[in-house]
Amino acid sequence: MKFLILVLALLCGSAVAYKKEIVELNRVMTGDVTGSPCQACQMFFKELARQADPETIEEMKNEIIDLCTTISSADDCRVFVSKFIDKAVSYLNDPHAVCVNFQVCENKKKKIDAFRHLMIGYFKRAEVSAEV
Repeated sequence: MKFLILVLALLCGSAVAYKKEIVELNRVMTGDVTGSPCQACQMFFKELARQADPETIEEMKNEIIDLCTTISSADDCRVFVSKFIDKAVSYLNDPHAVCVNFQVCENKKKKIDAFRHLMIGYFKRAEVSAEV
């Protein structure tokens, strides 16, 4: 009986660990995306400038926060969206300067690639809804 309980406990423990691993693997986007994080950032802020009324910016922010859950650094993404997009609105006339200030351009960290995937995913969704 003790052996059966031990085996059952081990199976449950490994199932929980496996589930956590699968969830983490599924949050990481795969596939090659063209362009650099800097280019994606600039494209994002150019689009933001084009739609710069407060209601649209808030809508865009909420959509991006929803997309944050699809990347491995989801918490960093939510912080970026929550804190920095409002600050960036005042700099919309120069998207490159915004991206340099946010260290997306000239930043060599791997986490920035996740933001690139996120921004490109946002624009793909925006293109589809614009076509409909």
